[in-house]
Amino acid sequence: MEVISKHAEAFATLLSVAVALILAWFGFRENQRRERMEYTVSVLLERFRNEHVRTARRILYERLDNDLPVRREDFTEPQFHDVMNLLAFYEFIAISTYQRRLDLPTIRRLSGNSIKRGYNGCREMVRERRESFGRPGMFRELERFVDQKLKNVE
Repeated sequence: MEVISKHAEAFATLLSVAVALILAWFGFRENQRRERMEYTVSVLLERFRNEHVRTARRILYERLDNDLPVRREDFTEPQFHDVMNLLAFYEFIAISTYQRRLDLPTIRRLSGNSIKRGYNGCREMVRERRESFGRPGMFRELERFVDQKLKNVE
């Protein structure tokens, strides 16, 4: 009887340790998720406060809101530069999300629609830039991100 009691105590201790490890692992994962979400929000807020990004978004979405085409010739040189930088920022978001540095649910909720809408409005211009520079990979991760991760975002 004493042997069974000792084994039961050892089993109870082992079970307690296993439960503690599992809870610690879940806590660690939750903390990582929360930190990634907070970092995502801070990146978006910091970047969207930038004057050039705000200007690019205003110019681009005014054209899209009025069903106007988005072509290189529709912008002044500084405006075009700002729009291309906005697309580069969206590419950064796509790559960082694929690398799990940014939180996809947060991106989808806070900026998914504007990223999708902005890129879709610029697809033809991006295609022309790829051809003119001989860079078929230009904004390819952004394109994949919009087509795969944001396709159901409204």
